[in-house]
Amino acid sequence: MNWGELVLEVDNVITEMGQPITITSVTQGTYDPALGKSTDTVKNITSIGVLFDYGDQDINGTTIMRGDKKLLVKPSGLTSVTTNDTVTIGSTKYHIVSVTQTNPAGTNLLYELGIRGTA
Repeated sequence: MNWGELVLEVDNVITEMGQPITITSVTQGTYDPALGKSTDTVKNITSIGVLFDYGDQDINGTTIMRGDKKLLVKPSGLTSVTTNDTVTIGSTKYHIVSVTQTNPAGTNLLYELGIRGTA
């Protein structure tokens, strides 16, 4: 199987069907006693994602709750996504509650994120 061709195909479909998103990752810096705080590093990564509602059969009340959404994201430009990150779609900010990376034969194909709106 030519994984490179599959990556391009998935990338094209997500680009065509998706919308711009921003994933924000905050890395806590070392504590500076002179400032009385740590200096955090904020990294914003833009990508494209396709947003889906979960079906009633997927909602279990613990890991997937009513109102949660599934987001399929292009891997281009992303080195990692964690549950400590947030994603902004339009003007709505979401917490990332689950991350599944599809990478057959070590080829990063897409990220599937479970996201929950911030209150």
